[in-house]
Amino acid sequence: MKMEEKTVRKSLLSFCLCIVLCLGLIGCGGAPSREELEANMKEFDTPDQSVTILMDKSWKTVDAGSDNWIIGSNSSGSEALIMMQFPKSVYGDDVSSLDDVEKLIGDGYVLSDEKELEKPAFPGALDQRAKKCKVEDKAAGVKNLAGYLLCAETDYAYYMIFSLASKDSAKQELSFRITCETLKENVTEEENTSEVAVTDTILWMNGTCAVLTELNGWDYKLFGGLPVNESNAAMEKELLEEWWGVTDRASADETLDWLLTEGHRADYISLMTNFEADGMSDVPEDLYVDYLLEFYDVTEEQAYAFANAYAAYQKSGASAIDGWDYCRAVSLLGYYYLAGYYTETEALDKAFEVSQKIQSEFGSWDEMMESYLIGYEYWGETSSEERRDVYEEIKYEEGSPYLLDWNLPLEKTW
Repeated sequence: MKMEEKTVRKSLLSFCLCIVLCLGLIGCGGAPSREELEANMKEFDTPDQSVTILMDKSWKTVDAGSDNWIIGSNSSGSEALIMMQFPKSVYGDDVSSLDDVEKLIGDGYVLSDEKELEKPAFPGALDQRAKKCKVEDKAAGVKNLAGYLLCAETDYAYYMIFSLASKDSAKQELSFRITCETLKENVTEEENTSEVAVTDTILWMNGTCAVLTELNGWDYKLFGGLPVNESNAAMEKELLEEWWGVTDRASADETLDWLLTEGHRADYISLMTNFEADGMSDVPEDLYVDYLLEFYDVTEEQAYAFANAYAAYQKSGASAIDGWDYCRAVSLLGYYYLAGYYTETEALDKAFEVSQKIQSEFGSWDEMMESYLIGYEYWGETSSEERRDVYEEIKYEEGSPYLLDWNLPLEKTW
């Protein structure tokens, strides 16, 4: 069974939330100076060394479950700090705003008595939010923790820095500020090794899969959606193996061949034919959902998806979801290029062939997208509303492929 397309997703909150903060261990005491605190701090790096922060040098870190995160605490467990970085190129579908960052907190903690805090001077911040609050650690069953929270965005990533302590103190707030204000983003922009300029033909081809590219938080103006470099190659290899079962050139060829010669079209035609044989063709279209719910073991969401799929079959026949398979084929070719399984010329040549087929089969971007979305609903047995919204959002953006004439003469420009 083939593993199919999904948007880029990581296990956002599989990190360790079980740092038990013991109540009553910290008194307020006198407030140390910034110089005194910094003298007792040292640099801690994320496993991938993309971020460096200052914390008390006596603190210990634990496995945070991600190469981009740090979790540290003192020996008694009465103070802890969580620093999470979400690179936009990896977490674009799940973390694309400060609101998304804040929502992540809710899986492990309950915040109350929230008060806006003067924003720390976070390096490179495009936007940020800071607050002081009371915290309940749901995993540990501990309430009334003192919390200081920063959510920030830079050009490269979103960040969450969360300080927790059993009791509030001037020391906690100042330490939190020092950590936020001295964070170092150790990210070097890797060179894009692509040798081909983005022409109208390449942008047109990118349009066949621009919705998914946008959902991933990538750049639909680039073939493959990302700059071509070693980091993105490693990430793409991981994603291809996880979601498509592709691990080398042979499995890449096999999966592409399956998409182009069979794909989900085969199962789709078989199911639609069964519906027809069962008498669904005699049912009015506005009663498809009721019919499916009455005579098939399906959920309401599945019934709506299959009803739309059958309506498309009645209108367009066996080719109704061709756009779903062919658009994903172009998308895959971009991924193969990023991963290094295909050369740039090989990937572009094949994407050119598939794009020509798409252009000849459909009469407009809207027609192609409708076929793609019906296929998505059929495969996912769910609504395509999110993808429809993305299509409408980017349809008229500056530089959007959907501004190109559907009948643009496609030419090899590489």
